[in-house]
Amino acid sequence: MSEKKPTPVFASISPRTCPICGKVSYSRSGEHPQCSVNRADIAFKLRSKQRKRA
Repeated sequence: MSEKKPTPVFASISPRTCPICGKVSYSRSGEHPQCSVNRADIAFKLRSKQRKRA
């Protein structure tokens, strides 16, 4: 066996703090995919409530 360690594929991406939940994220945008979906769902619900009032 080789003693050489494999190099990580995403070595250039440094950990960032997710602006939504505040936890560490390694994604390029800094947001967790779950947080992005939740944020989009909340925004959609708010817009639909505003449309019903009008």
